[in-house]
Amino acid sequence: MTIQPLSVARLARGPGSAPLPCQREDPRLWFSKRPGGLERAKAYCQPCPLRAACLAGAMAREEPHGVWGG
Repeated sequence: MTIQPLSVARLARGPGSAPLPCQREDPRLWFSKRPGGLERAKAYCQPCPLRAACLAGAMAREEPHGVWGG
């Protein structure tokens, strides 16, 4: 039996739920080489209901790049 990892994005999907900022905006923003782009991505993350789960997942995976959980 293979266990599929639970995607943070799938957690937010429910009837009538709005897309998460990282699904709604240009995904390249979260991996920008410009400080202003990264700051904008962080600002989008602030109100996200899955911010803590996103950050925890990135820390567990030791993500080397990108904005995860603001």
